[in-house]
Amino acid sequence: MKFVRETTTTQLPNHNLHLPNRTGSTSHTGIHHQEPHDGLTDLDGVAHKLGVSKRFVQTLIKRKIIPVIRLGRRCNRFDLDRVLAAVEKYEVEEYGRR
Repeated sequence: MKFVRETTTTQLPNHNLHLPNRTGSTSHTGIHHQEPHDGLTDLDGVAHKLGVSKRFVQTLIKRKIIPVIRLGRRCNRFDLDRVLAAVEKYEVEEYGRR
């Protein structure tokens, strides 16, 4: 048995509304960006912030390079400030080239 609900134009959500995020900053395209981070983020958030794939973030977790908060078997959360501090330890500074 298939249940189908008919929708009218008054029931459809308006996706053109501008809703400010917590920081209130948006780009010229209307995409919201989170600048200062004050909470936990997920795997996608860390991958986006570091500019790498989700799989590489999982590799960093496995190698214990970045700190992770395990809330369950598949639920990992990250404190972005601590992750960035851990990644900065691997920064290589180049001194003069000859």
